[in-house]
Amino acid sequence: MQGLRSSQIFVGSGVRYRSEIAVTNASELTGVLDSTKVYLIDGEIDMGATQIIVPEGGLTIGGFGFNISRLISTEDNYSLFISPDGSYSGNLFLSNIDMSTSGTNSKVFDIDNAENFSGIDIVSCNFTDCTSCGEVTAYRQFFITGSALLRCVDGITFSGTMAGGITVESSIVILAGVTFTGAILKAGTALLINNSCRSNFNGLALTAPGVFCDFAPSNISLDAGFVMNSTRMPSNLNAFPNMPTNSVKARFSNSQGTPNTYPGAVMTIGASGTIVISVVDTFYPLLGTGVLSDLTWFQAFGTTAVEYLSDQEIEIVIDGNLNFSGSTNDTMSIQVWKYTAATTTWAAISPSFAATLNGGQAQDRAESVPVGAYTSVVSGDRLELRIANTKGTGNIDIITGGQLRISER
Repeated sequence: MQGLRSSQIFVGSGVRYRSEIAVTNASELTGVLDSTKVYLIDGEIDMGATQIIVPEGGLTIGGFGFNISRLISTEDNYSLFISPDGSYSGNLFLSNIDMSTSGTNSKVFDIDNAENFSGIDIVSCNFTDCTSCGEVTAYRQFFITGSALLRCVDGITFSGTMAGGITVESSIVILAGVTFTGAILKAGTALLINNSCRSNFNGLALTAPGVFCDFAPSNISLDAGFVMNSTRMPSNLNAFPNMPTNSVKARFSNSQGTPNTYPGAVMTIGASGTIVISVVDTFYPLLGTGVLSDLTWFQAFGTTAVEYLSDQEIEIVIDGNLNFSGSTNDTMSIQVWKYTAATTTWAAISPSFAATLNGGQAQDRAESVPVGAYTSVVSGDRLELRIANTKGTGNIDIITGGQLRISER
């Protein structure tokens, strides 16, 4: 007969690993718990007023599935997971269980890592009928996957500095008649995420006044650090009330019910201007009044140029058509020029686009001139158009109505 592995012991007719502790009542989760063991929740356990202390060394709790293994309490003013008195909580790993704290002012979490670089990992768990999912403070990271909030009233509050960040993936909220009044992810006291917050959460069941996340740009350290990819939210709900999708901190993509982030800008010529030509075949900055709109990760620089704001380098395409008039038979060229902040230099990044002018600067005849370029930009880089008369020194007028578009490739 094959021998028993050293990590196994016989329990009845089955096998149990030495690192497992079977839990069948609340008393087995009191006091100082063993950070080297997995506490396996066997069935539904009514915790009553008993609280689980997450020790400095960390805690691992598992189960047989959230429909079998449950930790519940109906006590008022109760927290299921707490930190040791005078100390902090370490890593917390929860898997395949259901948690319910339905009493008045009760919550699942009230734990503080005090910036000791620990994480919370939640895999295939449900939060059911919770008054609040609670608060976690100064943890390095919070990761949850394959989980759900069922008939809960409020989500999870994050406070303090997080060296890592928050990931909520492949998870959902189901209300089934309950009014969710809070935020799935809520900013608490002095929240600062130094890495990223990302999610593909399914929040289609949310209704006002509930929201998915109330984080603001000031809560995110990195540009493009708030990453929402394939989230699903109701179109009539402002699921991210404090995070504009055009903020340099935000990156919304493939999302339903909320606008996506489209780095770029649009410039339409709102008033004509005259480019004074002093030297033949020399490029001069475009004059006139550019009406800038759809500025995302860009800001105006003067009236006809833009400056890139994000420290996340991206590739962009510049294209459009602008209208010009000048002395009859003069030939003009237009180029896209870029200021590189790293070297504090300007250079042309496009070929010359040429046109033969007509109208004698009366502005009653316009030549439509296309322009285009590809480049990459990083914070502080600028883009502008420059014009040259390749035949003489006749001035060139830009006429209203043309448009230039800048967008991410």
